[in-house]
Amino acid sequence: MTLQTQLVLRALLEEPTRELYRLQLSQAAGLAPETVHPILAHLEGLGWLESRWEEIDPVAEGRPKRPYYRLSPDGAERARHALATARTPVVDRLLSGAKVLHDETCSCDPRYLMSCPKMAAAILSGAKTTAPAGQVE
Repeated sequence: MTLQTQLVLRALLEEPTRELYRLQLSQAAGLAPETVHPILAHLEGLGWLESRWEEIDPVAEGRPKRPYYRLSPDGAERARHALATARTPVVDRLLSGAKVLHDETCSCDPRYLMSCPKMAAAILSGAKTTAPAGQVE
């Protein structure tokens, strides 16, 4: 299982019955929306996710309709099992409390930390540094 898929599943498992749209999921996972989209399509194809289109008037709202996703009951159980058996050292370090080196000198978008070279280097080295408020810690 890829690191990105693990991050998406962890974001979904924070509140398994809550519906989230793609941008919310990408921000929660720290990934770009274009990375999250194929993961969601794959998980939905496996039956791990349920989706629905929101019921709005796009003209009145001034934006297109959003697809919302949530884990299916079976998908939540499968996701928990998959994450429990997945062995990705980067995710283990990130989620076990390694602090991320990500500060104002970094030019990447802080919403998508997994694409940040400083973050990747800090996690891989096991560095314990402080992230700004609101960032992954």
